[in-house]
Amino acid sequence: MNIERYIQQYNHHRLHQALGYKTPASVVDAGSLWSQSTPGKR
Repeated sequence: MNIERYIQQYNHHRLHQALGYKTPASVVDAGSLWSQSTPGKR
């Protein structure tokens, strides 16, 4: 597997436990989790 295919697999198809079993690409597309939950930020 070449590096481009690996990165594509890692970001768009592989589910990540730390991301609530979502792909990194789906989390990025939805927006930052931290910017939505940071208290005191406007």
